[in-house]
Amino acid sequence: ETMHDFNRNQTNGGTGNRDPVTQAYPRPGGPHRQAAWWKIAVSGPDQLRQRVAFALSQILVASDQNGTIGQWQEGAANYYDIFVNGAFANFRTILEEVTLSPIMGIYLSSLRNAKSAGGTTPDENYAREVMQLFTIGLNELNPDGTLRLDPNGHPIPTYSQDTIVQTA
Repeated sequence: ETMHDFNRNQTNGGTGNRDPVTQAYPRPGGPHRQAAWWKIAVSGPDQLRQRVAFALSQILVASDQNGTIGQWQEGAANYYDIFVNGAFANFRTILEEVTLSPIMGIYLSSLRNAKSAGGTTPDENYAREVMQLFTIGLNELNPDGTLRLDPNGHPIPTYSQDTIVQTA
């Protein structure tokens, strides 16, 4: 329905923003993807699914302010579809799909990341972000949300640099 609305565009003297020779509309961009999102998020029949998807998208963030992602609107839409389709799925499954998504690979520089070999080290950015921001956080917490402390009164880290290196 959004493409139907797009095709009904009647600006510029009734010709819309079509190419004057081919009469084709340009490829939809960010504003079209965002307009479609607003329409579905506000008036879709599956409001709970839409709200859960939005919440997940605020946790497992990838921004279209990145130039490559901003130019690839289909990729950005497909990335968001991971959350819509997985709104009531297992978080592990969603995290795996996000990890394998080219959008996340672009956003957190893990696209074409290679294993360490011959003195090279892999990019640790995604490994660090998935643990620090997307899942377990920096430090262990008590059930009430306060920091767990070791016998010396220092916060207990949830992972080490070695864990990051192995994950990367």
